[in-house]
Amino acid sequence: MGYQTGLIRVTGAVGNIIFYKTQDGDLFRRKSGTAPEKIHNDPCFQKTREHINEFIKVIKSSKEIYYFLKKKNMPTSLPFNSIVKCLSQLKNEDTKNGHGNRTVDAGLRTHSGVILFNELFQDLNDQIRSKVLNYLIDPNTLKLDK
Repeated sequence: MGYQTGLIRVTGAVGNIIFYKTQDGDLFRRKSGTAPEKIHNDPCFQKTREHINEFIKVIKSSKEIYYFLKKKNMPTSLPFNSIVKCLSQLKNEDTKNGHGNRTVDAGLRTHSGVILFNELFQDLNDQIRSKVLNYLIDPNTLKLDK
């Protein structure tokens, strides 16, 4: 990793080099990683695209639940990343659908999914927990802000 020691300060990218500031000073490095176009089109990245689709669904549901709990001023010990983790575990309970198509609501329809939901959201009162459960089962017909 290179350090900037001269008088000229640069941030951003120039060609294949990225310049950025840290507490240690100005740094630069070479760009790395896979191009987004390659991830979206290359058959080698099919599994990656499937995981991205599942993760997007989990994140959207987590966002709705998080803001609902925040709006209700719930004294919950569930920060956003914990809600994401809980819903990811519920999604993994879905054995009906293949990778890329697994959903949280299908995971909740299993016996182990219901048990897992009750364990993960045990600090919520029954009324709030039932609203969250109903939202997760059918997010199109039920809105949490009601």
